[in-house]
Amino acid sequence: MENLLNQVIKSDVRAREKLKEAEAYRKEQMESLPQRKEQIIKEENQKAIDEAMRRNRSSSTTAAKKLEQTKARNRAAEDEMEKLYSEKCDEWVETMLSKIIEA
Repeated sequence: MENLLNQVIKSDVRAREKLKEAEAYRKEQMESLPQRKEQIIKEENQKAIDEAMRRNRSSSTTAAKKLEQTKARNRAAEDEMEKLYSEKCDEWVETMLSKIIEA
């Protein structure tokens, strides 16, 4: 019977020690929550900033490509107009002069 009582007492002592450890751990975790919260917020904000910067670079690259395509089309149109002008210049001058003289 005494052996059983000693086992119960030892179990109670171990349980109290475990309870103290658990309470200490809980207290430590509760005290660290504000810092952990702040750290998580900082990390998430940095992720959002990084994503925004990545998208901005992507948009800038896309815009630059479109600008180059537009410039290329404009150069092609300009070249075509120059070619047409050089081919038709004399004809247009003659036509305008004849219309002016007729008027």
